[in-house]
Amino acid sequence: MSDDAEFAAGPGMTDEVLYARDGHLGRILLNRPAVINALTGQMVTSVLAQLQDWARPSTASPNPGSGQRRPRLEPAENAAAPPRDEDVE
Repeated sequence: MSDDAEFAAGPGMTDEVLYARDGHLGRILLNRPAVINALTGQMVTSVLAQLQDWARPSTASPNPGSGQRRPRLEPAENAAAPPRDEDVE
């Protein structure tokens, strides 16, 4: 997590709640120091809308390789067995 995340207003466009993404982490900054960050109804609505937005799967940055199957590795029929400790000097 980095401390230089770029915070911006989100749903409701109020500067009392600011949001930032830091990789997969969503960060919320309450910005009402004069009232010790007491929540208003508009702030709660904004936070709820932002959390719902972050909860939706993003199609903008798909996980590379998602949906691809990795090949199943089978032991080779004629492969030599690994050396045992007593075989190694």
